[in-house]
Amino acid sequence: MNQTKRILVVDDEEKILSVIKSFLESKGFSVITAENGRKALEIFNRESISMILLDLMIPELSGEEVCKAIRKNLEFQSSC
Repeated sequence: MNQTKRILVVDDEEKILSVIKSFLESKGFSVITAENGRKALEIFNRESISMILLDLMIPELSGEEVCKAIRKNLEFQSSC
């Protein structure tokens, strides 16, 4: 059974989100977008995500802060 990979794309520029989303969907991926770091973390914690494409300079939480929060969350999960 072929399961579609879900990619989270995070960028505060709508045109960039649109272009990347269209390209990835044309290659068979399921794509979810977020325009800020806080929304990206909410989606990551709620959805099953295979990969994240993350801009570093985004509002609310920077890309670096999002990465640190995800790593911390994954380390906690693996220690349980």
